[in-house]
Amino acid sequence: MTDGPNWNLDDVSASEMIFWADLLDDPNPIHADPEAARRLGFGNRTVNPGPVNLAYVLNLVAQQFDATAPSRITARFLGNVMAGDDVTAVLVDRTADGGSVILQRNGDEVVLQADFTLPQDSGS
Repeated sequence: MTDGPNWNLDDVSASEMIFWADLLDDPNPIHADPEAARRLGFGNRTVNPGPVNLAYVLNLVAQQFDATAPSRITARFLGNVMAGDDVTAVLVDRTADGGSVILQRNGDEVVLQADFTLPQDSGS
């Protein structure tokens, strides 16, 4: 794991995947049905919705920047998070107006990389 500030979730829950897929109105069966995930080549575990993986990254940004929401974020989804995985969002670069975060799965595989910009102080 990279050594920067981080946010960790020890166990991505299959039941939470179902909750989030429903909330996101994502009907893809790989989020709720292990058999559907297996048939599509993901193994025997359900797959976390991509927007939830991005939310893990945003948890770290909020933690590190006093709950300030980014004004801009660009993300590259590089892999999948499966039920039972642990994930760690790591701040790998901090700039004057934002930074970069990676999301690692099970301590090593980078599954998401995001660059973000924070809002500028309008009082300057």
